[in-house]
Amino acid sequence: MKVWGYLLSAALLAGAFLAGRWTKPCGAPEAVRRDTVILRDTLAVPVPTPERVEVLRRDTCWLVRCDTVRTADTLRVPVVVPIERRVYVTAAYRAEVEGYRPRLVSMELYRQTQVVTETPAARPRRWGIGIQAGYGLAPRTGHFEPYIGVGIQYSIWQW
Repeated sequence: MKVWGYLLSAALLAGAFLAGRWTKPCGAPEAVRRDTVILRDTLAVPVPTPERVEVLRRDTCWLVRCDTVRTADTLRVPVVVPIERRVYVTAAYRAEVEGYRPRLVSMELYRQTQVVTETPAARPRRWGIGIQAGYGLAPRTGHFEPYIGVGIQYSIWQW
């Protein structure tokens, strides 16, 4: 009868182990699923007013006026043109424009970036030490008896 008890205990232990392997496979952690969505928005931004306008210098430009009646007479007239620098500032950029025929001098863009880090979920622990209560084979008497104790355990189901 002792042999049958040991065989039954070994069969129950093997069955519990295989049931745990069947319910939750032990292996590589579950892969993280990533979805990529690309959105392109078009924003109509109103033209900003310059924050600062300063006159850098005054240049003299010569305007040439040709006579409409095909003669060799040309008239050159000096015109004083102020060369300005205008600074445009918004939350997204800062731009400096200057000149008689305006040109961009410098531009600073203030971009916001977002970094997303994905980590896989940790695998639950299967083995542990814990308080146990149950019914088992007592080695001294060779009979099945109820017991309460502390021991090593393998978790088959977790909740």
